[in-house]
Amino acid sequence: MPCCLAYHHDFDALRAASTRIVLVRGEGSGEQVAARAATAVAGRLGTTPAIFPGTHDGFLGGEYGSTGKPEAFAAALCGVLTEVAAELAQDRTARCCGTSVRT
Repeated sequence: MPCCLAYHHDFDALRAASTRIVLVRGEGSGEQVAARAATAVAGRLGTTPAIFPGTHDGFLGGEYGSTGKPEAFAAALCGVLTEVAAELAQDRTARCCGTSVRT
């Protein structure tokens, strides 16, 4: 697995991005590296990670040796995407009317 320890995220640029960044960790990941990374990056962005069913491979259905919870994962993903879409629609409506609801 390639290592990326020398890479440094530009957290100021990420926080200033016009898109919403959603970090996710698996409910069963405990303190595994993927879960700790999601929590750390979300914290640097001023958010908390969404919790999805399974571990860091919760979307897998057994085809690669790991069996996650793909149906529950898909439902959680749809929930997050629906929330983001509603936020975007509200923001567009506010911009159209000459006001801004973002803080």
